[in-house]
Amino acid sequence: CITFKNSCWLSAILICYFHPLEVRQQRGLLPPGALLLTVADPKERLGSGGATLNALLVATEHLSARAGYTVVTADVLDTAHILILHTGRDFPWDGCSRAFCWMPVAAAGRCVDMEGPVCCLDMLLDCLSTKMCVGSPPGVWVCSTDMILSLPTTQKMSWKDFSGVRVVSLPGDISFAAHHGVYLTDAEGGVRDIIYRGSEERIQTAAMPDGKVPLVSGPVFFSTAVSEKLLQTHVTPPLDGCTYMGMDSGAPPLQISLFLDILMSLCSDQTETKFVNGERPGCSSPLGPQGAAVKSARSVLWRTLRGVALSLVKVHSGCLLSGLDLASSAYMQGMPLTSDIIMQGHRVQLGELKLTVFTVFGAHDSLEVLMYFLTCVPLLTSKCWSWDSNQPTFHFCFCCLFMNCPKTECGVRRCLLDARLFPVFKPHGGAVGLEGVRFLLGGSGTTESWRAAWRLSLKEVLSLADQQGELRWREELFFSAGRRRAVDTLKGHTDHNLLPSIRAAVLGGQQGALLQALDSVASSSSADLGVAARTLACIADVLGCLAGEGRGGLRSGPAANPSWTPAFRLLEQGKLAAGVQELANQRAAWLSRPDLLVRAARHYEGAGQILLRKAVMSARKFVFTAQAHLPPMGKWQEVECPARLDLSGGWSDTPPIAFEHGGVVVNMAVRVDGRRPIGARARRVAEPHLVLVSTSGAPGCSMTSRVVCEVLADLDTHCQPHAPGALLKAVCVCSDVVCVSSPLSLEQQLLQHWGGGLELHSWSLLPHGSGLGTSSILAGAVLAAVYRCTGRSYDTSSLIHAVLHLEQILTTGGGWQDQVGGLVGGLKLARSHAALPLRVDVEQLTVPQDFLAALQERLLLVYTGKTRLARNLLQDVVRNWYSRLPSIVQNAEQLVSNAEECAHACTEGSLPRLGASIDRYWQQKKAMAPGCEPAAVRTMMNALRPLTLGQSLAGAGGGGFLFILMRDAHQEERVQQILHSTPGLGDFSLHSVELDTEGITVLQQNA
Repeated sequence: CITFKNSCWLSAILICYFHPLEVRQQRGLLPPGALLLTVADPKERLGSGGATLNALLVATEHLSARAGYTVVTADVLDTAHILILHTGRDFPWDGCSRAFCWMPVAAAGRCVDMEGPVCCLDMLLDCLSTKMCVGSPPGVWVCSTDMILSLPTTQKMSWKDFSGVRVVSLPGDISFAAHHGVYLTDAEGGVRDIIYRGSEERIQTAAMPDGKVPLVSGPVFFSTAVSEKLLQTHVTPPLDGCTYMGMDSGAPPLQISLFLDILMSLCSDQTETKFVNGERPGCSSPLGPQGAAVKSARSVLWRTLRGVALSLVKVHSGCLLSGLDLASSAYMQGMPLTSDIIMQGHRVQLGELKLTVFTVFGAHDSLEVLMYFLTCVPLLTSKCWSWDSNQPTFHFCFCCLFMNCPKTECGVRRCLLDARLFPVFKPHGGAVGLEGVRFLLGGSGTTESWRAAWRLSLKEVLSLADQQGELRWREELFFSAGRRRAVDTLKGHTDHNLLPSIRAAVLGGQQGALLQALDSVASSSSADLGVAARTLACIADVLGCLAGEGRGGLRSGPAANPSWTPAFRLLEQGKLAAGVQELANQRAAWLSRPDLLVRAARHYEGAGQILLRKAVMSARKFVFTAQAHLPPMGKWQEVECPARLDLSGGWSDTPPIAFEHGGVVVNMAVRVDGRRPIGARARRVAEPHLVLVSTSGAPGCSMTSRVVCEVLADLDTHCQPHAPGALLKAVCVCSDVVCVSSPLSLEQQLLQHWGGGLELHSWSLLPHGSGLGTSSILAGAVLAAVYRCTGRSYDTSSLIHAVLHLEQILTTGGGWQDQVGGLVGGLKLARSHAALPLRVDVEQLTVPQDFLAALQERLLLVYTGKTRLARNLLQDVVRNWYSRLPSIVQNAEQLVSNAEECAHACTEGSLPRLGASIDRYWQQKKAMAPGCEPAAVRTMMNALRPLTLGQSLAGAGGGGFLFILMRDAHQEERVQQILHSTPGLGDFSLHSVELDTEGITVLQQNA
């Protein structure tokens, strides 16, 4: 919202249509509680001062009603922060005024979150709210929307005990100031006078040391006390003629200037006589038809406001220029355009007829230069019109240029704005398109055809502009561009954040068209399931936005409602287009309530997980085994594995990041308390069944599960990770021990292929949620044992990719770094490229021997006593990645670069650099998965920081083991002392850790 440090806009006044303001309030650019008013001048040409007084009256009236008063009460101004924005005059280059002129920027400051095209108004609101007006007291800010206000930093203004009026000035050149206003100030920053269109000598007196002059250009702030004084004048003739109340009471309209009347009365060099009777360019003349009323109004202003301090603040300005890429439009190609040509299409309305009229001018044309119509002279012999010496010069007689203009007679002054240059209709050809301006640019066409056409001047085009239609068209264009951008982003595998476009579409009621476009992308992406999965996640985001922030419940949740089963089944069967269509059919029944929308979003994420798993299963392409002789019946094949410490890069290995961005991880295989804590064994048994035994936990507090599978139905839960024996069942399926879809029974398959059944045992000595890669390493150990007992050879790379495949079957997801860490010994760097099929390459790091010794003397594990919930973290990370939140994309890049730096630190033998990489890695983990640092862990890490070079929770975080790289060797006792003396840590324990250079190891082959 638009806020100051301790306040926010209570009222925002803009003289324009209300809908654009309402949309900005919905998008969060204006605070939800702000009172938005659009106030038209009660009469044309009231001047900026009259419009300000009328807007102040209307704001006070509405705030009074909101506060429960029945009359206009100035007391409401005591706490009000009011912003009055003037839309100004017609803008020749945009039919919707300067305020709503689209700016060629993706975002401007806080506008990055506004989820819509950035207009001049948006940039102005952002600059005022975040840089200019910060810290100001209650009062009234007045500003024009005729400018692009760009400030490099927040302006530091002292508002302590401020009273009076403050103007903000931007510096300008003297040559530029000759056509504008300049403030003349004293040494203390008080305004002595305002020079408007003065001589160069007069303007020179206002010059600052750098030669610039302070332009009358920026916002004006009225304190509460001055605002009340100004408000009082609305009941005093003739100033009541500036307000709608005065006109409704019969007062004649009056034009006054904000700068040359209201602010001029405060300038210290002014005298009453000079102020009241002075003739000043740019405002109403005291010598004109309303001279008496002008003098009377100035006298009221002098009596009411004189003595109020008028001070000036100088700031630096910026500018923004851009052009049109000619290659962006086929209609533009072939036209003799240069960089200083302005060509526009205007939507105009003539009665019930709506047309698009094209105009073209030069950027440096003087549209208001007067031309005198002297007589009708033949075509090609009179005045000439051109905008560039390099462009063709066209000669037209005044009869042609100003045909049918009122008062087209000798001595009447005309300018380029009045020239009827632009064809609208041809007598026999209908509406004229771009060919009309193509002729004016020297292209095809004839003078006769141009003369015969019904033409309009730029002034007429602007007066006939269908501004509501133009705004609607621009809105439709924005939404259409948003859909196109979404499609291009998804198909092009780019990292553009689509959430702003999604939110904008939902706020604009355009979700139907967006969903249709996303359905089309998903159903046509069978060749790239990664694209299809991301697209379904985007549809989930649309449904979540439709539900509203926090209205339908948490986004994460179950996704197994039977209504969605047919769609899921189609996706599992590889029937992508039919599955996407069935999802859309089911979606239609879940749009009526926020809770249903959130549940539908969960199921779309579930559908995306199906496709993600299928994409990751492409890793099976890199699993190579060869059949050899079966070992003897009953002979155990036993393997054991070290645990894994991730030193940097984790999360970049997680699908889809691993194959959409590419991942790099540095980790090490470790023994904990001198043991390899993970292992498995397998043997063939005579009975044709599967005996599955899993044990977890340290000796003395371990838990054992035993499952016997007699029929194929007993393996149905192999894809349900919390079912008893699920991991071992998944191993049997993924290693092709059995085929669950075979027409043969389990007994028949086992006897036919292996001559009997299998007995599998797995164990882990580590606590659940340790963060040391237990489940993935255990899967690799069991696969290796099964391969060996069924007589198949394999290599470690095949095991790594087989685990990736297995975890997709098991539906636990996860990345590849855990199995790399435990199956491959030593310190290594592993990477996957941004491509499918997903392939992991492992490089053993060669490090100095003394570095290894020093590393082992300084590494220490602390079990925090907290159990991590990695699956919850994983859901959030994947969702944020699919949304391509800029912070997540940047963090993914930093994870990869930090992993490369960590590898260099190891190969160069630098413990301090390694420690710094570990510390950065922990910060990156927290950025990737907020909430992964429990309070007790934070306390523990802060207490140990003086002793460490680097520290991080292992794995995804949230609990488990904390690993520490100490500054000095053998600091176990010191760590114990510190942790025991630190309150609030709960149960913790210290464990030794040492590098394991072997990785997965075959132990024995005995009966």
